[in-house]
Amino acid sequence: MSSAATAAKLDANAVHVAYELSALVHQTLAFFRRQQEDEVSAALFEAALTHVRLLDEFFAGKNKRSSSPHRLLARDWLPDWKRRRVVSRDERREIRAHVGHLSASRDTAHEWPLHAIVDDCCRVFALFLSELERSSPDRVPAFAAAQRALGEWSAPSGVSHVRSTAWSTLTPPQTLKLKLPSR
Repeated sequence: MSSAATAAKLDANAVHVAYELSALVHQTLAFFRRQQEDEVSAALFEAALTHVRLLDEFFAGKNKRSSSPHRLLARDWLPDWKRRRVVSRDERREIRAHVGHLSASRDTAHEWPLHAIVDDCCRVFALFLSELERSSPDRVPAFAAAQRALGEWSAPSGVSHVRSTAWSTLTPPQTLKLKLPSR
């Protein structure tokens, strides 16, 4: 495959990666704005966890296995990328039990540091983009949706010049206890 074909393929796949961060940010913001314990909030919360799980795999994945040759990894764009986790081993286990599998070990009272987890995802994504800018600046524009999402996430974290009315009355908790609705 030529380098132009490889670059085009990377740019096409960047859209999928950027979507994960953008969806994570927007669904988490919507979740915090709702401040309700209902099925919609639970769906937003679980969707956010799914995006966290995928981004953790993207940033920390070792190699493509024959069982998943189409899996996207940060190393596809940055071969020298140092693997970085955005959640701990225990958090990964909880996410798998909560949204990855239908599991009897699902803990509906688990306390999730959702704001901190999204902060970590954004921090690692920003680092990824910074390294990509240094090594392959032509690849960065394909991640435009992720760059916009990074800017939107920074607003609730205290950047004073970007504050929406929704955030003026809401400070996201560092640890969130979500009580899932009875089914």
